[in-house]
Amino acid sequence: MLANALIFIAQMAFGLLTLSLLLRFYMQWVRAPYRNPLTEFINALTDFMVRPARRIVPGLWGLDYPRCCWPGSCRCSN
Repeated sequence: MLANALIFIAQMAFGLLTLSLLLRFYMQWVRAPYRNPLTEFINALTDFMVRPARRIVPGLWGLDYPRCCWPGSCRCSN
């Protein structure tokens, strides 16, 4: 029973992080103001995952593709 609760919590945390990565990419795509409180919160929440990926995957057309291409967040088309 405790194992099921821990699995549920881990799945929810992973799902929320995935959703926040996608939301960060979308907010950059629609050019949301950087000083928006929601934008600042999402950036602070996901920055530890995006910064290392940014060194490997370059941005293109003003969009930051490491947000979209992080494993588990979504699939990138080749």
